[in-house]
Amino acid sequence: MGACLSDDADAGRLSLVGGGDLAAEIKRNKMLEKQLTMEAKQGRLHHKLLLLGAGESGKSTFFKQLIRIHDNGYDLNSRKGFEHSIYKNIINSMHNLLVALDMSQMKLDEKKREIPTDFH
Repeated sequence: MGACLSDDADAGRLSLVGGGDLAAEIKRNKMLEKQLTMEAKQGRLHHKLLLLGAGESGKSTFFKQLIRIHDNGYDLNSRKGFEHSIYKNIINSMHNLLVALDMSQMKLDEKKREIPTDFH
């Protein structure tokens, strides 16, 4: 891509050493400059965030959540995929609460042990 200009004394014009077309090179140069200018403008619209932390500290999860929140959110298939995990987490949390209640030797009131009929 290295091109040098030389003064063509016979023709009275500038030409590329090696016989290239000067007009094509000028056009290509303008196109590249325009592309660089556009990329620079687009770069100003993007913000960069450096997430630091130890391994398994949630950096990727945090980034994924940012994308989900500020993009279009989760699609229906993604939400369906999380359904099992969410239910499993609810059941595990309820189990842990009951185990902790038993270990603390606290008693529940009998009225509060009943499952509400409007619970879905």
